[in-house]
Parts: sequence; C-alpha cells; structure tokens
Amino acid sequence: MNFGKLVKITWEDAHSNTGTISKEDLGKEKFTLSDAIGYKVYEDEKKVVICGFIFYEDGCKESEVGYKYSHHIPKGMIRKEVELVELKAVNKVFNS
Repeated sequence: MNFGKLVKITWEDAHSNTGTISKEDLGKEKFTLSDAIGYKVYEDEKKVVICGFIFYEDGCKESEVGYKYSHHIPKGMIRKEVELVELKAVNKVFNS
C-alpha cells in the first residue's frame, strides 16, 4: 500500500495579534515561516494534507486506513516542498 511521500513543507503561517496595534504597523506585520513534516496523503487544487501517523493492518483496504495528526495547508501559503528520501537527506534539508 502506498501511503504517500514523506515530505517537509515550508509555509507561511497565519497569525493573530491579541494586543493593540496601530494601522501603520498592520502592514509591517510579517508571516512566520513554519516547517511541517509528514506523509503527504492528500492533495487537490486548494490544499495539501500531511499526517504524522498512519494506522493499518496487513492486507487492509485503503478505506480501512486511519490517519492521525493531519495538517491541512492551503497551497497559496506553501513556499517550498521537499521530499525526504533518506535520513542523510533529512539532515541536509534541515541545515540548508
């Protein structure tokens, strides 16, 4: 069964400001870059979904697979996606 590629996605995270801010400073607010790592289990024209855990039994049908800790990232917020192929490659990605 193919569960999707293991990927690292760098994306611009939305954020809230709970304090008082001037109108001038609103335009100066920057997005926080975030990295998320997981199995890419779904993609369409609007979003990519990755998850951290996949639960299944040998010989099960795809409809019987369970996904936990799914992260739904809007495509418009994604800056970069890298497939993580080997452990050595993972270290290279984090240090770049």
